[in-house]
Amino acid sequence: MKNCKFHLPCRMVMTVLTFLYYMLVSGLSWAQQESIQKTVRATNIQEMFMNRPNFMGGNSVYGIPEAPKMLEGNYYLDPNWNRGSILLYNEDEILNDYFIRYQIEEDQLEVMANEEGSIVKINGVSVKNFISVDSVTKSQRIFMNQRDFVSDSEEVMGFYEVLVDGDMMLVKTTKATFRNSNYNTALMMGEKNDRIVKRDSYYYIVGDSAHAISSKMNQFLELFGDKRPEIRRYINKYNVDIKSELGLVRVFNFYNNRRED
Repeated sequence: MKNCKFHLPCRMVMTVLTFLYYMLVSGLSWAQQESIQKTVRATNIQEMFMNRPNFMGGNSVYGIPEAPKMLEGNYYLDPNWNRGSILLYNEDEILNDYFIRYQIEEDQLEVMANEEGSIVKINGVSVKNFISVDSVTKSQRIFMNQRDFVSDSEEVMGFYEVLVDGDMMLVKTTKATFRNSNYNTALMMGEKNDRIVKRDSYYYIVGDSAHAISSKMNQFLELFGDKRPEIRRYINKYNVDIKSELGLVRVFNFYNNRRED
């Protein structure tokens, strides 16, 4: 066998060069992997700061207390003070042109008694009806005490808001319920804060009787007696959504206007 320069066999030289090449390639690959891992770690830390600013959740707690939960929402039908008038049961006494707002849970009307902002609370059972002027739309909102109507609802505390007046009135009630937070600290899932949730229910009134409105089309149409075919044609023609408040208002306005013709 011939010897290469430096008196090493050619095969040995090739072996050494191959080894050095693989070492170089392996070194570059390891350096690239380390760079990628550093990038991943940096990204994870950044996400932790964004998603867990108090370092809560998971397995690491650094002595910084978790932010206290808050209460979202309120028990007011409208938290704004609106101008309004109140008709009391007591000798039909009228309180005219006051700033008022209604507290649903306590069934109380709050009245701003003077310019200094002192507040008087009137129990709902003492109020026959009240009118408030919406501070945004400037439209009147009329409320009637539920106790003046025979209802198929088990709960009669509170007021009906009149949406459509006529032979068949459309009204609604608004109830407010407290919902506890369901946040899981370890999993960082769920609602962090307690909430006040408001839910509307719709009724129709004929005479002094109030009845819940069904969202099922066939049962809904039964409300209108011999006008059912006409009401169905109106709903189909204008693609009215009877599950929405606007849709109900449109149908009841149409029905009451047709009754007047």
